[in-house]
Amino acid sequence: MSVANQLPPQAKAKLQTWIDDPEVSAFLRVKNWKEAFARYSYLEIGQEPPFTPLAKPLRETTIAAITSGGLYIDGEQLAFRAADVYGDPSIRLIPVDTLHDRLRIAHDHYDHTVPEQDMHTIDPVDHLKTLRDEGFIGTLYPTQISFSGYIPVWTRVLDQLIPAVLDQLRDKPIDAALLVPV
Repeated sequence: MSVANQLPPQAKAKLQTWIDDPEVSAFLRVKNWKEAFARYSYLEIGQEPPFTPLAKPLRETTIAAITSGGLYIDGEQLAFRAADVYGDPSIRLIPVDTLHDRLRIAHDHYDHTVPEQDMHTIDPVDHLKTLRDEGFIGTLYPTQISFSGYIPVWTRVLDQLIPAVLDQLRDKPIDAALLVPV
């Protein structure tokens, strides 16, 4: 059964009420997150996700890196639509050999001070390479997936973001994924 079939009956109606509320729209436009999200109806599925054990030892696995930090390659990829008050559900594919000085952040909903000083805080690739080189993991999938983690309209997550991520992971030699939530 898909997550969409398990949604609480009034979940979409509550979300739509929040989206249609003119006061919420006004708060979002001026980045008054506290007031906008005071009225937000968070989605609760009510079920634990199923535990899926690894089929082989970690030292033999291929790991895919995923970040919600809003990273994109400057000059090659479009920035995420950080000004979209309802969230940009698109993804960017970043080769794992991309140098940090080529990456930019397009995400208006967290403080960039630390990541701009040390991109490793939101980009796990170099740490995964170290784990690979030390024999703790098998291989690192050659492409990292990046998205902007601010997407309060969760129907965009279910209908657009998750399918886009799964399309990139499906039918690939990937055993596990590491998501760095930002």
